[in-house]
Amino acid sequence: MNKNKDLEINKKSYTTYIKITRPPHNFFDASLISQIADILEEMDDD
Repeated sequence: MNKNKDLEINKKSYTTYIKITRPPHNFFDASLISQIADILEEMDDD
């Protein structure tokens, strides 16, 4: 499921953890927001 280069996704039971891995400050930009939106849409389909 993890095709996102800046995120780590871990599912445990009914909880999904999304970890941002963009050192050093984990800045948000349009690409990262799009990746997060894609993950949330995939989770909604589950």
